[in-house]
Amino acid sequence: THDFTKAGYLDKTGPTLSNGWRKRWFVLDARRLRYYGNPLDAFELNDIEIGTSAGGYAVYDDITDKRRPAPQYGITLVTPERSFYLNSNSLEDYQSWLQALRQLVETPTSPTSLEPLPCTVPAVSS
Repeated sequence: THDFTKAGYLDKTGPTLSNGWRKRWFVLDARRLRYYGNPLDAFELNDIEIGTSAGGYAVYDDITDKRRPAPQYGITLVTPERSFYLNSNSLEDYQSWLQALRQLVETPTSPTSLEPLPCTVPAVSS
C-alpha cells in the first residue's frame, strides 16, 4: 500500500461553463493532486502539480468564477495553466481539503517536497 497526504471524494467541474459537476476520487500525494473516476481506477483522469504562491498557484475558499453556481463548500485551485473548481459535500472535508491545499501552496518547494507526506486518510466511504 501507499500512504497519501489526503484522499476522498470531491465534486469537480470542467474549465468551460457548460461542464457540469462530477463526483471524482481525489488523491493528494506530495505536490500532486490526482483525480479518478472512482477509487479503484488504475489510471488517473488528470494529474495536477501544485506549486507555490510565488509560482502563480493559489487556493480560495469559494468558487472565484462568479458565472458558475456557487456550491456550499466550494474551493478554487488556481494554477498557471487554469483554475480548478472543486466542491466538498461536508464542512469537515471542506476544511480538511482547504487546509491541505493551502499548506502546499504556502510551503516553499525543496528537493524533498516531492516525497509523500504522512497519511491522514480516513477509511473510504461513499
